[in-house]
Amino acid sequence: MFKSSFSRFFSMIGIGTCLLAAAPTAAKADVYVYTDPDYKYMFSVPDSWAMTTPRTPHTRVRFTGPVPDDLAYCEIAAQRDGRFQIYPKRHMGTAVNENFDAAFWTDEVRRRFDNPHILHVRYPAGIDKADSSMAQLAYDWPVTERTPSAAGNGDEETIRMRGIILTGVYGDTRYTMTCGARLEKYHRWSKLFGSIVSSVTLDDRYNMFPTGYYRDFLSDKYKKIIPHPGLGTSVRR
Repeated sequence: MFKSSFSRFFSMIGIGTCLLAAAPTAAKADVYVYTDPDYKYMFSVPDSWAMTTPRTPHTRVRFTGPVPDDLAYCEIAAQRDGRFQIYPKRHMGTAVNENFDAAFWTDEVRRRFDNPHILHVRYPAGIDKADSSMAQLAYDWPVTERTPSAAGNGDEETIRMRGIILTGVYGDTRYTMTCGARLEKYHRWSKLFGSIVSSVTLDDRYNMFPTGYYRDFLSDKYKKIIPHPGLGTSVRR
């Protein structure tokens, strides 16, 4: 099968192969570029990673690392969330910080993970242009859930993991990216996790119109125009 060095498309999503230079003198490496046409974002992972089927609600895609015992993975979820559309873009950071705070993360990790322990919460954090916050945590992961073919007794065997979760809102969409690995192997992958998160690119949703951010009110068919009275005068309305 022909493999393009720049792009390949599978069904509704494209996974492209492109060359990415890690440093001016470093060797070049192939990466997969995942594009989501429904939620308008893209990000890249090394081409040695495998794309697997998501198992959680709203998760769009999950990639797993090439070393089975390290259990490294990254996944991204997206869902419509219009709660913050009432805010101008300049106030979004404050709104996100107030809603995705330490209390939010406490509830979120308890809902998603077994025996979670939050190590650090930070905001603002970065998912491209989205206003985001982040949590670092440790948690238990059942062996059979992560690696169905793994040796062990299945239901009762767990592995301690460490990971990062970033969640942010851009436009009417909330994005959540999670990366993790076996606790004692996490240091091997943390830098790459940061690169994967940094590669997320969101399509532009905001336009800097004079009257707002999400549409041009001046183009409305019906509007009331009040003549300017001129400098040094006042008008009573």
